Amino acid sequence: MAQDQSKSGKSAENVAFSGDRMISLENPSLRTRLRYNFDSSFGSGPTGALKWLLGIIAVLSLPLMLIVQITQITTKVPILGKSLTLTQEPHGIQKWLDAYYQTFLIFLGKANFTSSSWTARIFAWLGIAIGMIITATLFGFVITNVNGAMAKLKKGRGIVLEVGHTTIIGWTPQVFSMITQIEKSNESEERQGVLVIIANMGREIMVDEVHSRVGETKHTRIIFKSGDPSNPRVLAESNISKAKNIIVLGNYWALTTQLILAIQACLPAETNIPIIAEISDENTANILKSASKSPVYSLNREDFVSRITAHSVLQPGITNVILDLLDFDGSEVYVKGFKQAEGKTFGEIQQSFNAIPLGIFKSNNQVVLAPAAETHIEAGDRIVGLAVDYSKFTWRNTESATSLSTPAVPVEKTQAAPENILIIGWSRLARFSILEISKVCVPGTKFTFFGQAGRVGLEEYNGLEHPNISIDIRQTNGTAAELTAILNSQEFTRIGVFGYKTRGLPMAESEAITLLTCTQIAHDQRNPECKSKDAFVVAEIQDVANTSLAHQIDLDDLVISDRLSTLMMSQLAETNELGAVFDELFGPRGAFIQAKPASAYVELGQSKSFEEIQRIGQAHGDIILGYQEHASTQAMPFTVLDPGRTTVVTPSHEMSFVVLGAL
Repeated sequence: MAQDQSKSGKSAENVAFSGDRMISLENPSLRTRLRYNFDSSFGSGPTGALKWLLGIIAVLSLPLMLIVQITQITTKVPILGKSLTLTQEPHGIQKWLDAYYQTFLIFLGKANFTSSSWTARIFAWLGIAIGMIITATLFGFVITNVNGAMAKLKKGRGIVLEVGHTTIIGWTPQVFSMITQIEKSNESEERQGVLVIIANMGREIMVDEVHSRVGETKHTRIIFKSGDPSNPRVLAESNISKAKNIIVLGNYWALTTQLILAIQACLPAETNIPIIAEISDENTANILKSASKSPVYSLNREDFVSRITAHSVLQPGITNVILDLLDFDGSEVYVKGFKQAEGKTFGEIQQSFNAIPLGIFKSNNQVVLAPAAETHIEAGDRIVGLAVDYSKFTWRNTESATSLSTPAVPVEKTQAAPENILIIGWSRLARFSILEISKVCVPGTKFTFFGQAGRVGLEEYNGLEHPNISIDIRQTNGTAAELTAILNSQEFTRIGVFGYKTRGLPMAESEAITLLTCTQIAHDQRNPECKSKDAFVVAEIQDVANTSLAHQIDLDDLVISDRLSTLMMSQLAETNELGAVFDELFGPRGAFIQAKPASAYVELGQSKSFEEIQRIGQAHGDIILGYQEHASTQAMPFTVLDPGRTTVVTPSHEMSFVVLGAL
């Protein structure tokens, strides 16, 4: 009985949910590697099959050549055709090479044996027979087995032996933005990366979609694997236990839970492979984080995008800055430790890096952005900085520079006025955004909600009350005349347009309503009699594919929820600590990213180096990250982050400085 239990326990280690044996790729055998290389070569197309055909002929030509040469020496009868003999009779090693060359051509049907003797005729028949067998066998193999193998590989059913790769599980519209970001990351690090995509759909469909939406990836080799990603066997065949990181797409908590548990079944007991997933349910996220054997980093899309949207409504043009921070183009946010900084204050080290220091990542994992100048950096603390690359985030000798001081331009403080904000459309994202805005807006701010009665009920506005705001609810039938009337009725300072994502409305219809609404607003604002003609308009769309359509409309800012969440997940996959950094950056408290007029810091028209401008910002208690230029011909401002300390900037009325500091 004990022996049976032992056998049962041993088999249980290698069995998937349905009893299928799990494939272990921990130490693949030589046979497995050879088979993998063989399949990969055939998967590359006809070129791979041709290489194997020529290789087999080359190997079989060698023994026949030896037999022919030995027979010629013994019988003293020429066997190879004279027509292929070199003009100058070869001797020594050249004679054997010439014989091998002619034998090789015989199998290809391009040469022949001499017919001057029965020995040569026997070899001629032998060559014909072997050539026919090889040709028939190999061509039969090409027609059947090779086509079958290629079809199998095209379906994405093979194993994966790569290590240190990024694995994406699931297939949503986000996958295209994710591939683009991974390609940019690999390009900036000058490396050839490997990306494995596992989804429950046909490989050929995935390949076609990526080629049409993304194009060719020069720095990333993509392996598409078709199969049910919730099956541990499918994941094990993808060598997921050797991945660098794992990204789970999809925002349905039940499926995400199932996928993460399947991943855990394939990982060793002690592992540090990070899993990045969208999990909107906080309870589910906490359980998976605490119970998983590998670190799980979750992103609550609605919470994250609502914070960004709140910032965008309150601060014109700030979305471009946030996209630049999250994108792998240009400068990015990094976390790095510096022994030289320990014991100093944050004010003392602000000019000590070949980067822009943003704050301190404390040893207890607490993040403090734009801390007071007298904040001390303790042992174990790390610096949060904005740099072109992690390798460029370095300490520099600034002993002579730190003694310099640049006087701040005195700024007259003005009292911010309450806003009059119009919210068109409704969704959970709109609710979360308004709750975020209410925490930081000026007391007395008014919200007017303009929603179609058939798509949003009055009860859905419950719970929005806050001491800082007043609420006015207007229900509408959704006609253009009603929208024009409310825009002409009062002077709105800001307008937020949200898609209707309630009551099962398809995303395509929701996006169409949003785009039509924005088109009507742009048309009404061109009317000089419109009281809201100067209102700042922000729209939220879901699908990245609609970005080009939205840019045709005269919008002041655009929040693309799919793209923002994709960029955030990509950043978390590369640097896991950034979750805590961005929680602090986009949270309701602490430091905020803002665009402030250049005149608040320097005299307009006077050129200064960016380092001088940074010192002026430091004197004001702010961290200047870059600048924006508002051209009259552009709907969106032109943004430059971390332009370099020696870059000369000439401030103008159209320029704003991108600042990290108190709101």
